[in-house]
Amino acid sequence: MVEKKWSPDILNKLIIASGKTYDQISADAGIGRSTLNKIINHRYPPSADILIALANYFGVTVDLLCGQVSDEALADILIVYPEYFPGLLRCSYEK
Repeated sequence: MVEKKWSPDILNKLIIASGKTYDQISADAGIGRSTLNKIINHRYPPSADILIALANYFGVTVDLLCGQVSDEALADILIVYPEYFPGLLRCSYEK
């Protein structure tokens, strides 16, 4: 496992790729708008429930959303199982 602190980088890429507003995402994922804003702006890390809701909403795993997968492993996963991660296929993953 890759040890990292929470970073909203992947979440931000998924949000941009979705083309949706924070209001749409928070309503659709069942997360308060102010909570989503605080998470995105790195004011505090998301709870487990919020991570699960966001991962389900974007079609990724919690590990991927949290950055707990190395870039090499992520590339391998996307090549072998692209249908399981539609959210990541809509955005460019950069180091």
